[in-house]
Amino acid sequence: MAHISSPSNWQTLYIGVMTETDKTRIPQKLNDAEAAIFDRLQALSSEKNCEERTALDDAIRGLRVLKRERLDFPEWT
Repeated sequence: MAHISSPSNWQTLYIGVMTETDKTRIPQKLNDAEAAIFDRLQALSSEKNCEERTALDDAIRGLRVLKRERLDFPEWT
């Protein structure tokens, strides 16, 4: 999947994986969402005081919870 570094792209992919009910589809959606989030973080790397960066950080934390709770990833300290 091609990733376009835009707010709506990462948000759409994030919502898609967080609301997915088919556990077999979560890994691919998770990969897509993570890639879009990190692409967007790179695009914003030169921005100062960017509110979107806070939303991206929150999304990363949300994906970590999803990995632990729905995909049985280990808890990392």
